[in-house]
Amino acid sequence: MSKVVFYFHGYGSSPETSKVARLKESLPDSEIHAFPINIDPRVAIPELCERIESVLLEDPHREDSVLFVGTSLGGWYAGHLANLYGLPSILINPSCTPSVSLERYDVPVSVREAYSDLVIPDNAEVFLAEHDEVIDHSKIMTAGSPITIVPEADHRFDGEPFSLVIERIREIMLDRVQP
Repeated sequence: MSKVVFYFHGYGSSPETSKVARLKESLPDSEIHAFPINIDPRVAIPELCERIESVLLEDPHREDSVLFVGTSLGGWYAGHLANLYGLPSILINPSCTPSVSLERYDVPVSVREAYSDLVIPDNAEVFLAEHDEVIDHSKIMTAGSPITIVPEADHRFDGEPFSLVIERIREIMLDRVQP
């Protein structure tokens, strides 16, 4: 059974981000999937679901070894999709209220209003940068999901902070594929 990680990039980023390259390099025994994400969730969610389902259909037991990971707005997508599919996720500096956080980028009101507030999945793990200069996480609400606050991290969560996430992905994937 293969291990699968779906990575969702943040606003203004792409599937060609350095995080995707690091995941592929650091997790050679896992399939890493990242897709372009339309800013409008009314378009993005159906497109992402179609892509996810095409991967999952390749192996009927694949859901046993799937993990959603996302950063910032991608954290919103990872959490939202984890709730839809009932799968585990790692949310990195998630945008819990995209309708508010996207205001600074002149995203049209009609698009911002299409986002619901994120409901952190029960089976999520959340990584937050202590020095996130983009999103205020002081009011993040979880239903018991573990939160790791990383002191040396900023919003981009690059370098050593992202290594913590990679290590946690390894641990989760190892636990999930054990007989």
